[in-house]
Amino acid sequence: MSRITQITNQELFISNILSVVQKQYTKENVIETTRKEDLFVCVLDGKSLYHFDKEQIALSTGDVIFLPNKCHYRREILSESYRTVLVYFNFTKAPDLSLIPSVFPAIPNIDADFIKLARKWSSRGLCTQIECACQLYNIYINLIHSKTSSYLPSFKRKLFESAIKELTEHYTDENYQLNSLAAQADMSEVHFRRCFKEIYHVSPQQYLMELRLTNAKELLRYDTTPIAEIAQQSGFADPCYFSRLFKHKTDYTPSQYRKLFGAQPF
Repeated sequence: MSRITQITNQELFISNILSVVQKQYTKENVIETTRKEDLFVCVLDGKSLYHFDKEQIALSTGDVIFLPNKCHYRREILSESYRTVLVYFNFTKAPDLSLIPSVFPAIPNIDADFIKLARKWSSRGLCTQIECACQLYNIYINLIHSKTSSYLPSFKRKLFESAIKELTEHYTDENYQLNSLAAQADMSEVHFRRCFKEIYHVSPQQYLMELRLTNAKELLRYDTTPIAEIAQQSGFADPCYFSRLFKHKTDYTPSQYRKLFGAQPF
């Protein structure tokens, strides 16, 4: 008898990585297929809808989906452009264990982890397979934590609701000081950072940077404002630092990103 489970309920081993690629699609790229290997899909930009026998799963920027070997589905793209990182690999598991598709909603900085994995794979140096496996294990752990963090005590999660709200409201202020969040929670900065990372799996500083970068991406796609002004409007005091960070996180300069993914004039 087959056992059916999600990857978050097992400690699975990665037997090998087959390929890691960045791909860009358009609305016309509808596919229907049955997987011949395990697959992680990280959405870098855009929206899509996956159709399975008994359910549909919608994905948007920052989401990750796991599609197991032998899984049958149809995918349609809902946005004008759709950019992803695809990781083709195999889990080692018991013969009677069947994995099911799993979705992991927007996890801060997970897209950067997938981009780094794609870069490492494309370098094809000595020990590439081993190094990429290590990076994929880290991604796998973060995905599991993103599911299990919901089981933290409710009082600890509520303690940070006001902090997240304030970050969301003030991230565009280039002079914003994160130490005020710890003071409002009546905690030391060290303890606040530790608890914050336990819940969200990134530091407060990383969370703040992700908010700013997400805002900058939106402005680059839909606004013609000069890049230096977009940096300032997103909370970056130094346009040069913004450009370096943007390139590091997305693999594109701001101007390249705007050219490739910006809304096209009618």
